[in-house]
Amino acid sequence: MKIPSLTKLYEEAMETLQRFPFVILASMLGAFIMIYVIDIEAGSKDYQFLYNTVMCCGLGISFLLSLTMRNEIFKLEPIKNYITQGIGVLFLIAYYFWLPKDLSVVDITRFILFALGFHFLVSFTAFMSKDAEHQQNIDAFWRFNKLFFLRILTSVLFSGVLYAGLCVAILSFNELFNAHINGKIYPQLFFFILGVFNTWFFLAGIPENLNSFYEEEIYPKSLKIFTQFVLLPLVTTYLVILYMYMGKIIIQWNLPVGWVSYLILCFSIAGIFSLLLIYPIRNYEENKWIKVFSKSFYIALLPLIVLLFIAILTRLFAYGITEKRYFVFVLAFWLSFIALYFLISNTKNIKIIPITLCLLCFATSFGPWGAFSVSQRSQMNRLEKILTENKILQKEKIVVVVDKYIPRDDGVPSPIPEIRSNISDSVVGNISSVMDFLAERNEMSSIQKWFDVKLDTIITKSRFEQSTAVMKLMGLKYKSYYRESNPGEQFNRYFNCDFEKSKIIDLKGFNYLIPVSIINKNINADTSVISLQDSDRIKFQIEENSCIMKIILNNKEIADFDFGRFIGNLGDIDNYTKFPVEQGIIRIENEKIKFQLNLENLYGDIKNGTPIVNSLRGDAFIKLK
Repeated sequence: MKIPSLTKLYEEAMETLQRFPFVILASMLGAFIMIYVIDIEAGSKDYQFLYNTVMCCGLGISFLLSLTMRNEIFKLEPIKNYITQGIGVLFLIAYYFWLPKDLSVVDITRFILFALGFHFLVSFTAFMSKDAEHQQNIDAFWRFNKLFFLRILTSVLFSGVLYAGLCVAILSFNELFNAHINGKIYPQLFFFILGVFNTWFFLAGIPENLNSFYEEEIYPKSLKIFTQFVLLPLVTTYLVILYMYMGKIIIQWNLPVGWVSYLILCFSIAGIFSLLLIYPIRNYEENKWIKVFSKSFYIALLPLIVLLFIAILTRLFAYGITEKRYFVFVLAFWLSFIALYFLISNTKNIKIIPITLCLLCFATSFGPWGAFSVSQRSQMNRLEKILTENKILQKEKIVVVVDKYIPRDDGVPSPIPEIRSNISDSVVGNISSVMDFLAERNEMSSIQKWFDVKLDTIITKSRFEQSTAVMKLMGLKYKSYYRESNPGEQFNRYFNCDFEKSKIIDLKGFNYLIPVSIINKNINADTSVISLQDSDRIKFQIEENSCIMKIILNNKEIADFDFGRFIGNLGDIDNYTKFPVEQGIIRIENEKIKFQLNLENLYGDIKNGTPIVNSLRGDAFIKLK
């Protein structure tokens, strides 16, 4: 094999740059901005405009690539090609000015939708000619996307190997020559390879003559083997598991758990992807089984889609609409459409898959019908209903029980709401979750109409502080409750207690001082064994789903401690609570051991009123008797 010369590589690189100038410039600009951000360690909102620019560059790679290929298929003159892509750049600039200075969950999610939409656009934009339904056009579309997919894998592999190799080289040079190289070079190198080498290398592999995809080619045997003996068996395994679970639901007559929705979506995506991989060989005499499998797959998918609708509707009625539930609901409709299309349609045009997904990405990202508007309206209606039912909201105003008054700056007494004691945990949990929802999306101002006081100062705080402050104005104490998988189950909450660390350590009366970090066996079965003198081995472990810590010496339990009463004595703990050092001291003494634990952190859940310790950290003082 002849190794290409540096001159040849340079010429090919320049040809790629001339063909995709805007794409490469967008990728390089994003990479160099990230390198600069890492160098100056920018982390404040003052540098948000740089991150916004990187987001625009990221979208520009796929968006401008789709424009370039569309122009090439129509054989536009270079000047018209540049004008078209220049208009695309103007759209990206408009998106930059549309982005807020302080990004919320909505802005990040919308960016992801745009990125996915532009990636789907690349897959079919060059094959939307007037004969788009013609089989030759569909086959060309498949060949292009096969190359596109393989090119992505190859680029990632080459870039990964190059990055790993250079990192090892830098590390070796640093260690051998004591060069004191700044650690920032590693993430900077990552973005340089990702934004410059990876993009350039990927684009260099796209043929200049897109009409070459209309020429028939030999189907890769390895791809058929991979699909037939790896992907399809996995799809069948998913199918069996889901049908067994559906049978369990019918027998026990229970509502489906929430995450079954994601399992059905994964199964559907894997199945559709498998059928797309073997699409060109479905008509071969020896591959008639593909058509049978394809039809069987979509028929088997229909009952699972019904299960998917039941699972998501159960949560919609119980907790209202959020963006995640909205997208699952939309994908359920999309799967229904795709399954019926490939069962009924005679054409069975596979381009319908990326085209419809592309349209969904853009359609659901904005407007009153979009995920964000629908979710906010749903959660606001849910919150208003809860507050009204519990008489916290009356005549569109929050009504609180006034505990006492304090003077304001203008001398007028201001009421301090009393914490309500008649509101159940489930109600507080629902209100807390909606408060978090609004705070994460910078939409706390939407409830300003219910308050006489201005929320402007509250809105500038962190999400947790916003939720806590607004609920205090309602006469409620914010608690980070969560539910188990099924609707209707009791609200649970977590606690995370920090204890001050003693500045003076007194070992009087003890032989050993050992830092310990213990994790519940349900989370991690491995428990640390500590070797003491005289071959003694001591181990601490927390029983599975409990609050009992056991002390085991030489494989024999010598003491235990129930954290239940200890947690109860701490009072009303919730979320992140800090305590003085005295409240974190635990003492145990019997005929086998004298033990003291100075806690630094205690983390766990309270499920149905019962505490469960998930982990603890602190200093253990030990004296064996």
